[in-house]
Amino acid sequence: MGHSYRHLMNSGSQESTFESSSSSVSASGWDTSTSSSWGNNSGNNSGWGNESSGWGSTSKWGNGGGWGNSGWGHRSPSPQPPPGGLVAHSPLNNLRSNFNSAGLTWDGTSSRPTHLDNHNTRLWAELQLNACSERGLENPFDLPTFMGLQVEQRIAQLLLDIAAKESEQEAAESKATIMHTALNLAQAREDVVREELRELRETKRWLADLLIIARACLPPTS
Repeated sequence: MGHSYRHLMNSGSQESTFESSSSSVSASGWDTSTSSSWGNNSGNNSGWGNESSGWGSTSKWGNGGGWGNSGWGHRSPSPQPPPGGLVAHSPLNNLRSNFNSAGLTWDGTSSRPTHLDNHNTRLWAELQLNACSERGLENPFDLPTFMGLQVEQRIAQLLLDIAAKESEQEAAESKATIMHTALNLAQAREDVVREELRELRETKRWLADLLIIARACLPPTS
């Protein structure tokens, strides 16, 4: 189960989750204002765009450097990107340079800070992602505190919450459809009744005119 969720966090769906986490996050997935970001322009000998090896190698993907010759980011000694599933908007492209100083592990340790654990999942994820990014370097003590198992558990609960909310939305839509249909029927009935009432009142005027004519023009029966 542990590896399946780690792949989920490295998949394309991670992009939309991370991009909505903060208003200060750029369209590329992270704040790119810091020059040391993994996602800034790089030369021939930087990161994955190296001409001699990696994804942008001239010997592998075609002349001129292929996929990664320009722009995959500076080389960083840690952490190493996982094999497969990495996308251009991955948060790994903007991971803070001192991430490993947080001392995080998959299962957690007894010394792991827990001051963020009581936050709801949305706020917790936003705070953790910001602490993982280069923006977190603005406060050297603002390190991430999560463990891999904790992320998995929150995802599992979130999937249940999403399923429940989807059912709630479907029920609300169904109720709204019924109410809309009933409203349309009531409106149609109102239009019919209004027309029937108009005809009755018009007929009353006709009969009143006929009565005037009858009283004025018809002789009494002998």
